Amino acid sequence: MEWWVKKVQDNASASLCRVVLQSGALEMIAEIEACRLRLREGDKLTPLADARYCLNNNPTQTLK
Repeated sequence: MEWWVKKVQDNASASLCRVVLQSGALEMIAEIEACRLRLREGDKLTPLADARYCLNNNPTQTLK
């Protein structure tokens, strides 16, 4: 299931960032490990294997 980023809470002092994601009528809050990629509102997360997602259809930019 593809998810769209609606809001991002980036805590520079922690290794996790929290995001609000939406897919259709579903919305959820998720924590992303080692958020080295700069997520922005409107970004698309597409699922890959092992609970990983690629950012905006770019398989070289992945997160978990």
